[in-house]
Amino acid sequence: MSTIDHQQDNVPARGKWLKRIIVGLLALALAVLIPATFLKMIGRAALSKQIARLREADEPLTFAEWEARRPTIPDDENSALVLGAAKADLESQNETYGKHRSLPLVGRAKLPRWGEPWPGEMFDSVTEYLDHQGDLLSKLDVIHDMPYGRFEVDLSVDPITRALPNLSHVRGAAKLEALAALRDVAEGDVSQSLERCMTILNIGGSLTGEPNLISALVSMRVDALAVQTIERVMSAGHPVRDPLHTLEDALRTRESQSVFRTGLRAERLLQIPLYEQVYKGGPAALSYYARADQVPFVWPRGLNWAFSGLVDLNLAKSLELLGQLIDVSGTGSAIPVARAQDAQVDALPGYYFLFRILHPSLSRATVRWSAHVASLRCARTALSAERYRLHSGRWPAQLGDLVPDYIETVPLDPFDEMPLRYKIEPDSLLDRLESRSHIIIYSIGEDGSDDGGDLDAPPERYKRPPDVGFRLLSPELRGFKIADPAEER
Repeated sequence: MSTIDHQQDNVPARGKWLKRIIVGLLALALAVLIPATFLKMIGRAALSKQIARLREADEPLTFAEWEARRPTIPDDENSALVLGAAKADLESQNETYGKHRSLPLVGRAKLPRWGEPWPGEMFDSVTEYLDHQGDLLSKLDVIHDMPYGRFEVDLSVDPITRALPNLSHVRGAAKLEALAALRDVAEGDVSQSLERCMTILNIGGSLTGEPNLISALVSMRVDALAVQTIERVMSAGHPVRDPLHTLEDALRTRESQSVFRTGLRAERLLQIPLYEQVYKGGPAALSYYARADQVPFVWPRGLNWAFSGLVDLNLAKSLELLGQLIDVSGTGSAIPVARAQDAQVDALPGYYFLFRILHPSLSRATVRWSAHVASLRCARTALSAERYRLHSGRWPAQLGDLVPDYIETVPLDPFDEMPLRYKIEPDSLLDRLESRSHIIIYSIGEDGSDDGGDLDAPPERYKRPPDVGFRLLSPELRGFKIADPAEER
């Protein structure tokens, strides 16, 4: 057989193998394309449903839309501008005094427990510190009449990596005002002290509407400092009725602003650019958020189109669960919903691995928000009880006695949707005989158990008191106490 004949015999064999390769490649393409198309249809349908719900509720889908909807605040009413102008001074005093061992709040020292006397060295340090902060306090005091603020947001910066430069000096301003309030009541100026408590509440209000959850949590901490300061001021002085009524209104306003719900809405909005990173870079883009062992598999960037349905499906689940929590925020079912969601995350199929990495666990934050609401409600109810005492000369026998002249209705405990608890507590046997006592208005707290108004934190670190509430001393027991040096020794 000639060479030409041999080559002609090999043509059919090469053609056969070429056909097999082509068929194999087509089969492989179909094996990828059909599931990818199916997954894309499912993911797109799930995401479109969530986007439609947001559009129907007139919710923003971009941070630019969020900013466009925020109310404009005139410069002379914008507390954020005042805080921004004082930022350099606040940062400077933090660098100078942040490690001071005798200064509470702004330094490393802890405030004495409620009702305990102040160490003399601590009070002297506070007095000396505040003597050097007169100009800064004068700048901040104007916030007393500014319940709203708006920090400008740079929309040109990626929202995922956008810095939050406002938080540290907002907290610093609140701590400075709290120390000044305690110094004022020690010097007998209760009215000025309560004015500063109003300023602290407005400092927390400067973060209302900020497009991130962290700002909401800081705002809650500033409010908590305001309530703590009011409680200490009331235990040391004898206020008049008008400032108390104004503070009640401010506490009610802070609760109605619902900063945690705003933070959740911002967190939901943040999920969209987070998943956009995965659309563009694949799971490798998650290296900033997760360890390598938390990402079960990755795919080449060239196959992003094939897994886009998977990304849509995970994003839709995140928007769905955040929407459920937002809908119940501010109600008694918020904590059960948040905890149920945590359990649901663990039970989801493996293809929700992106969701597990990027979706925040919010049960602890939801508990803290409920405790925060309880604290605000207890504080304003206590101020109503103080106004009742100033008018009648005695404590109310029950919180219902405050209705309707002092409060419209007894506020509910956010942990069980029952009215807040009330307790009249004699301080000693002699006090019992002479009808001298202090009162406690409280919520049952996270454990769901009525511990009788136990507001003292356990000795274990990071443990919180069993109940959440506010105490008022009888007038005979009030006064700012500084420990006797001999007793300190």
